[in-house]
Amino acid sequence: MGFENGLKYLHPFLKKNGVIALSEITWLTNERPAEIEMYWNTEYPEIDTAHGKIRTLHKSEYQLIDHFILSEESWLSNYYGPLEKELATLKEDHSIDEETKEVVQSYQNEIELYKRFKEYFGYGFYVARKAN
Repeated sequence: MGFENGLKYLHPFLKKNGVIALSEITWLTNERPAEIEMYWNTEYPEIDTAHGKIRTLHKSEYQLIDHFILSEESWLSNYYGPLEKELATLKEDHSIDEETKEVVQSYQNEIELYKRFKEYFGYGFYVARKAN
C-alpha cells in the first residue's frame, strides 16, 4: 500500500485530533552506498529520510507528535532473528515450491543487506495527529 497511500486510507477512520502510530522503513543518512540504495529503491521506492516521511505526514494532513528510529536490537532480536529461524525451517522443507524458495531467498538477502548496511537504513516510528 505504501506510506502515503496508507496515511490517506486511514485518515477518514480517525476522529478529529485522532492519533496514529506507525513504523516505516527510513533512510538514516542522506547519502549511502549504491548497492543498498538500488536495493531499497527497487523493493520499496517510497523509502525516504525521516525528514521526507514527516513532510509526507504533513502533506497528508497529519501533525507530527514525535518520531524515533527503532534500535538495531529491535531489528535483530525481534524481527530478523525469529525470521531467520523460520527461513531455516522452510529451507529444510524439500517439499516447498520454487516460488516459496524465491521468497525465502529474498528475505535472506534482505537480512544480509541489513547486517552489512544497518547504519544507512532502519525503521522509523512516527506518531501523528489528524490535522482536521
